[in-house]
Amino acid sequence: MSTIRTVVAANFRSVGADEVDVIMSTSSIARDGHVLEPRGCQLANYRLNPIVLFAHDPSQPIGNAENIVIGSDKITCRIRFAPLGISAKADEVRGLM
Repeated sequence: MSTIRTVVAANFRSVGADEVDVIMSTSSIARDGHVLEPRGCQLANYRLNPIVLFAHDPSQPIGNAENIVIGSDKITCRIRFAPLGISAKADEVRGLM
């Protein structure tokens, strides 16, 4: 198995020192050829513990997802980063955003 690395354009809007609004997913064709239909997503379990992971890595939580909205063509949320000093990775991502 080989690893494919690419740069993906990100859409976000900073709304404060500790928060950003992001597009979590869209109905566009993904790099792997799959299409996620936002209206078909069932997020009840995720909403119980909406942890945001850096690069989908469970060893690198960086914050929580709030205000998750499922639209017809995308899923959006507000990410609230972990408090300063709790996670070096969260501090790094917060600084880069």
